[in-house]
Amino acid sequence: MNKKNEMKKIIKELVENLSDRYRIVLAKRYGLEEDSKLTLEAIGKELGGITRERVRQIKQGALRKLKKNSNLTKPILDWAKNFLDLWGGVRKENRFLKEASLIFLEGGNDPLFSNQFKFVLELSDEIKRRGETPFYFSYFYSQDKEELFFKVIDSFKKKLLEINRPLSLKEYFNLLKKAKSKFSLKESVICSFLSISKEFGFNNLNEFGLNSWSEINPKKISEKIYLVFKKIKKPLHFQEASNYLNQEYSSEFFKSTTVHNELIRDPRFVLIGRGVYVLKEWGYQGGTVKETLERILKNEKRSLSFEEIKNRLKKELIVKDTTILLNLSINPIFKRTKDGKWRYQKPKKILEV
Repeated sequence: MNKKNEMKKIIKELVENLSDRYRIVLAKRYGLEEDSKLTLEAIGKELGGITRERVRQIKQGALRKLKKNSNLTKPILDWAKNFLDLWGGVRKENRFLKEASLIFLEGGNDPLFSNQFKFVLELSDEIKRRGETPFYFSYFYSQDKEELFFKVIDSFKKKLLEINRPLSLKEYFNLLKKAKSKFSLKESVICSFLSISKEFGFNNLNEFGLNSWSEINPKKISEKIYLVFKKIKKPLHFQEASNYLNQEYSSEFFKSTTVHNELIRDPRFVLIGRGVYVLKEWGYQGGTVKETLERILKNEKRSLSFEEIKNRLKKELIVKDTTILLNLSINPIFKRTKDGKWRYQKPKKILEV
């Protein structure tokens, strides 16, 4: 068919034999002549104050009449059904409309096309549309394929709840391969299904999971800071963390003082130097220089040289050599041996008289 003007021609031929009232209701409800669409109530007011229910009845009556002219819409509906089947019978509305526009307008642009195309689909007995909900974006579907779509979505959700953590890209692709085998669908089709659901998403680490998880869809500042540290994978001064945070979430602005306060409060972050923090899950325990020295020497069955102590402590804290030596010297729980090494000395109990 001649795609360039086919849609306008079909719309014109479809409605030309309808009564004026039928044509007005369809044009305004579906936006066939103007980009905007009117509500049933607004149309009723324009038609002299009739009720929204009466407008709905007029619309339904007009659609029943038009469905009898299936020879006019058949070329478009056949294409739509075949194209939809290529995507497993279910396709996100905005993508489907964009793809249809590229085909029928041969890459051109017509602001009325989407309205007219959706109107023609309304005349199909095989293709249906579901509006947006809190769980799904709006989509078109073949009636015999929607059940499979729900099964795929449910399968992914159950698996994520079972694992109970975000998946790496490698794990995500492995899950796609398993679903491909289980449901006999192409991976591209499965990805298309997943894009319709609002329950799945990727974070800034390209990890896949449920949008209800804070690591996928962070809402609190501390949750966003946590993802920044996981992405950068190194100690950060709170001002650096603030800069990275503003780069990652450019639609917001985070003050360095606010970021610092969050780092102080959240037990997932450990202070290892002047304003420098790391993630506790990286193996850092935190604490003062004295507390860290005590832990290192307590866990040893032998004395350690200053070089050994320094190397171990600097894996946990950012501190000067002189500060380490000062803490060893002034605290009685650290004893220097004759060979110049250091060991932990259990403090003596003070007996009360």
